Amino acid sequence: MVRFSPEYEVAHEQVKNGAIGRAGVIRLRRSAVASAMNDADTCLFQQIGLREFDWLRGTFGEVERVMAREVKRETVHYALIMLRMAGGAIAHVELELSGSEVTEHTAYELTGDQGMLSHDSRESTPIRWSGGQLPLVTAFPEWDSTCLNAHDLRAALEIAAAARESVVTGQPVKLLHGGDEG
Repeated sequence: MVRFSPEYEVAHEQVKNGAIGRAGVIRLRRSAVASAMNDADTCLFQQIGLREFDWLRGTFGEVERVMAREVKRETVHYALIMLRMAGGAIAHVELELSGSEVTEHTAYELTGDQGMLSHDSRESTPIRWSGGQLPLVTAFPEWDSTCLNAHDLRAALEIAAAARESVVTGQPVKLLHGGDEG
C-alpha cells in the first residue's frame, strides 16, 4: 500500500500540515509491468488503482465524482481517472500496464495555492538487493497491524467500480455521500 511507503507518508504529512495550502490539482501515476494478470478480464482500476484511491481519500478526503477512460492495446492497458474530491481538489490518476516498462513506476504532483510537492520513483535511488543465496525478507512484523480497514477498502473498491462504470457509460459517476455510505 502506498500509504505506508516513505514518499507517500511524508507527502501525506506535508499536505496535512499545510505545505501546499488548499489543494488544487493532484496528479498520480502508477505504471507496472504487464504480466499474466493483463488479460481481457483484468480490472486495471482494482489491480493497480486501489492503492492510489486509498491514499487520495486518506490525504485529501472523500471522492464525490469519478470520470474515467480506458485504452487496451496489444502491449498497453492504460486508464485515466478524474476524481473530484469533496474539498474541491481535482485528481488525475493515470494507471498503466505495459510490456515496455522495466520496473514499476510511481509519481505524484500535488499542487495547492501555497506550493507543490512532487516525487518520481525514477528519480530516486532505491536500495537494491543483489547477489547472495539468502532471500530478501519482505515481512515487516511491526507493520502487521497497518493494513486497510473494511471502510477504507470498501471506499477504494467503490471508486474503482465507479471508474469501471464511467468507462462503460461514458459518463461521470457520482458517489453517494462522497464515498461514505454510512
